[in-house]
Amino acid sequence: MCFTSRSKLYSSKRERVSLSSKHSTELTQHLRPVRVRMTATLSVLMVGLMVAVVHAGAPGVTYYASSTRGSDTNAGTTADAPFLTLSRLSKVAPFTGATIRLERGSVWVDDLLSVPGLVGGALADFGNGSLPRPAIWHSRSAVIDPHGELAAASVCVRLRDPRDVVVSNLHLAGCYVGVSLEFDPTAATPASNVTLTNCSFADIRTPYGAVQPSLASWGTAIRVAHAAGGVLASRTRLRGRGQDTDRAPAEQGGASAAAVSQLTISHTIGIRLDTFFHTVGGASVNGLVLQSNTVARCGGNCVGMEAADMHMLSSVFLRDTPEDLFLYGTTDVIIGTVSGNNSIEDTDFNSRGEYEAGPDGCAVDFETSASGFTLSGNTFYRSWGAGVMVFGHATTSHGLLFTDNSFVYAGCIQPRGDRAGIALMCPGGSKPSGTVSNNRFLTCPSAPAIFANPSVPGCAANVTLTNNQIDGTLQVVDQPQLSFNPPSPDSTNPTPTIPVIVFCTTPNATLRYTTDGSRPSATSPVFPTNGIPLIWPGPNVAVNVRGFRAGFMPSVTNGVIVERRRYVSRVGTAMRGSFDILAPAPAPAHGVAVGGWAVDPALSGGGVPPVTILVSAGGKLLASIVANEPRPDLVKAKVAPNPEHGFTGALNASILATLKGKHVVTLSVIDTRNAAPGLAADWATPRCLCDGAPCAC
Repeated sequence: MCFTSRSKLYSSKRERVSLSSKHSTELTQHLRPVRVRMTATLSVLMVGLMVAVVHAGAPGVTYYASSTRGSDTNAGTTADAPFLTLSRLSKVAPFTGATIRLERGSVWVDDLLSVPGLVGGALADFGNGSLPRPAIWHSRSAVIDPHGELAAASVCVRLRDPRDVVVSNLHLAGCYVGVSLEFDPTAATPASNVTLTNCSFADIRTPYGAVQPSLASWGTAIRVAHAAGGVLASRTRLRGRGQDTDRAPAEQGGASAAAVSQLTISHTIGIRLDTFFHTVGGASVNGLVLQSNTVARCGGNCVGMEAADMHMLSSVFLRDTPEDLFLYGTTDVIIGTVSGNNSIEDTDFNSRGEYEAGPDGCAVDFETSASGFTLSGNTFYRSWGAGVMVFGHATTSHGLLFTDNSFVYAGCIQPRGDRAGIALMCPGGSKPSGTVSNNRFLTCPSAPAIFANPSVPGCAANVTLTNNQIDGTLQVVDQPQLSFNPPSPDSTNPTPTIPVIVFCTTPNATLRYTTDGSRPSATSPVFPTNGIPLIWPGPNVAVNVRGFRAGFMPSVTNGVIVERRRYVSRVGTAMRGSFDILAPAPAPAHGVAVGGWAVDPALSGGGVPPVTILVSAGGKLLASIVANEPRPDLVKAKVAPNPEHGFTGALNASILATLKGKHVVTLSVIDTRNAAPGLAADWATPRCLCDGAPCAC
């Protein structure tokens, strides 16, 4: 944990542990070839696995869901007759060999997708590729009790015992866990070959009331969990500094821990997360590949690596800083007990931060006892603490190889002992071993290239230092800076093209970019002079830029995750509508009726196409209604270009029965072009339900 030698060295650290078509990122992309530093065997194996995953499984049924066109009375087996809700889709069985497709532009709110036993199948999208990815949003990440403990944590997508499965092109936000991969160690066939690619995550966090400084319980975008008999392990706090020990069930006297082989996460982006990837409940992954992912503003221990044969390749971490104090510090990558052939290669760590007055802020933390681990071709730029910190517990890490990395002003802020490019801490006298060779260090006056804890004599005695360059004639290309060329404030265009532009203060630097989540290389496309044209709205995308110049170290990658799911022009396109009816349904029908009208002037023809109304109360979706009923009065009043914008419907009686107490009814508008909900709270006097029946607010 990045503590200075003047501080107490905690021995219990483990307890604390779309684009225009030219630039489209939504097409399925193959993983780029693995660097030659990985073994040839592994390279061939990963390519073979990717082919096997894509084509695995016998042909099966394809199920469709759409939040705008669906109905739960449909069969759900054609794109023209999809299901409406994910809860209905989740009841379909069996899933062996099945493909599940969610329509682009759809948004499901507080609707869990739970898929048991998806084998040899896929979970993906369908529809217009220029629209945003299908989205599953949760209005709150967890329910907490008065003591701040998590009483119920929300999950956007739960996959139970998936095997030979590809998950792609989803947008998940607001939940405590984005995708939960849950494996039963007693299953007859071992879990293997799961790929998650081209997905987007946002706002995956623990709720405020559960945050406290000494024991973290972080939300995570992608979780691998032990679930014996379909029941999650009782302790699911993430491993890491200051966190629950989270021993495997086998260590607790139960069944053996779930072990998953060959999990690939690629071309995926995340923003405003606690963590991006972790295993919990004693689960482990043998054969993990994290490739071409971009993560921004990830506050906790962003990625956890613990097991065997784990590789992170060509990824980017951008300005990851915790928003809450965690007394034992945070890091981009925390490495536990790891064996086999493991590496972090060609990855950029840009400005790993730390909560003010907090410890750590290291980019990579060798927490316990890794062996056979290589760091190669990476850039560590202005991390709060060390670029790389080697800690340890009863033992420490051995057989490490740090080669061909760039450390640029790492550890210049941290006042503790790990203010260095590489910090060797040697707690309890455990001394790491390995080789540090052919690296480049640009240092600050207060932060050396390599720190070895002086309170442990010979802390670095087993580490060979060879051919490393420190300051001297080293020069680095300045970090590129990105910006936008927005439309005029007077523009009424509902689908503008807004270019991303870039600047760099280093003369004669060549700026290269990617839009698939990967780190730009010397062969990536040159950034266009007029910028990259992004059409709004559209899928979220990471624009990464890196500068190159002969005789200079390449710049660190700078990037921006462009969240363009929604766009509304500033002039003349505000949503119009009225919430007129919330009353008991007339006989012979039963339940509660709703009605009103809605027009989105941002759509074609000034609002000719209908929109879909989502009716919610108490965080529960009560109805989804297309506003396409004739209302000639709207044309006479000059608020709509055509009459078909009225809506009437009935609320879901079974869900109404679960509403206790008073709740304000809210309307959300799903715009069939912008695919973004717009709250219509100002359409009428607030309307309420009391114990599921209409009442005064």
